[in-house]
Amino acid sequence: MTPTPFQIASAWIDAENAQDPNTEIEQSQSHPKELLYSNRMYKN
Repeated sequence: MTPTPFQIASAWIDAENAQDPNTEIEQSQSHPKELLYSNRMYKN
């Protein structure tokens, strides 16, 4: 199936956020801070 424009944009944003050198601990693991923030906003 072909991804929608929204899916393409979301994947691009996640890839960029994953490059954040600032990290935050969640569930005992270190993650890029902007990626965590983005995921939190998406879930709410």
